[in-house]
Amino acid sequence: MEILLVVTLVAMLVGVTAPLLINAVAGAQLKSAAREITAALRHARNVAVSKQQEAAVSINVQSRRYRVSSEQRDRALPGEVELKVFGAASESPDDTVGGVRFFPDGSSTGGRITVAMGERGYRIDVDWLLGKVTLSE
Repeated sequence: MEILLVVTLVAMLVGVTAPLLINAVAGAQLKSAAREITAALRHARNVAVSKQQEAAVSINVQSRRYRVSSEQRDRALPGEVELKVFGAASESPDDTVGGVRFFPDGSSTGGRITVAMGERGYRIDVDWLLGKVTLSE
């Protein structure tokens, strides 16, 4: 009887904590994706200023991949992440690709990138005048 009671309690605990752990992992993936894109944007700005040449971050919202122009490879984001890019028309040749371009003086084309998963999300804003990149929840 005691073993049955212990097994029942353990099953109830697992039933309650499993969804909490799943949500925590999803939240960590979302935050990591937002920070990763923020870091890529800041890196592109630093490259533009230090090398005195334009640098861009291009984001494919369908494939959930992005690329910094100074690098030769695409980087992938988790499949559950939803991306939206609002920026200059010059950086968005179609509905699937968007991005931000940084200039040697530190300025940029500006824009906003939203990274979401379900109801939770982050907003990455790029100031066009200063090229400042800010991440907010």
